[in-house]
Formats: sequence, structure tokens, C-alpha cells
Amino acid sequence: MERLPSWRVSIRERRSQSRSVHCRNCGAKTTTCPICAQPYRVRLEKGVDAAIVTDMLSLAWQDAYDVAVLVTSDADFVPAVERVQERGLKVINAGWSGKGHQLKAACWGSFDLDSIAHNICR
Repeated sequence: MERLPSWRVSIRERRSQSRSVHCRNCGAKTTTCPICAQPYRVRLEKGVDAAIVTDMLSLAWQDAYDVAVLVTSDADFVPAVERVQERGLKVINAGWSGKGHQLKAACWGSFDLDSIAHNICR
């Protein structure tokens, strides 16, 4: 994919690290599961939200799109949506009904996936 024009591929290695868990009652700490003896690991941060915001903003400043369709209900995207729309571009939100009210309100338009989900799910 990196060989295609206008594409740049970045790969970042992610590693989980051991962590300790403490009892809120007595304060005892442990790094392994008492049942299976496997070490507790920190869940990896995927960095997907940051990558989407970075792409939305950088592509907006390159005039690479006129309309973006953002498929999420996460209100963390509101500032990026507002900034992109300040440039005169449009952002349409695709999400689930009853969720993501702040994001839907910030976007130029929105639609719910509920009515079409059966057509796009395997």
C-alpha cells in the first residue's frame, strides 16, 4: 500500500507491560492471577482515535476531501470535527441511534446505522 501515490504507512510496535493489581480493602498487591498464575498485563492503547484525528486534520489541510464520514459515537472527536468544519469542509457522523448526541450535534449531518446495519454486517 505504501507504494501507491499519496499513501504513507506507519507501523508502531506496541507491547503490553506487566502491572500489579491491588486490593482496595487491604492494599495487598499481586502481579499474577490467583487462579491461572498468568501475569496481569496492561491493555494496549490502540491509538486509533489519535490516528483518525491526525488524518482528518492533515487531509483537511491538504484539501484532500470535501466531506468526511466519521463512523463513531465518541464525543472526543468533537474538537477535531469543529476545526475541520471551520475550514469549510463537511463532516457527517454515522452512529447508532440514542448514542453520540454531542458528536451528531457538532457534525454538519448525521445518520443512524441501525436501519442499514443488517446490510453491512456479516
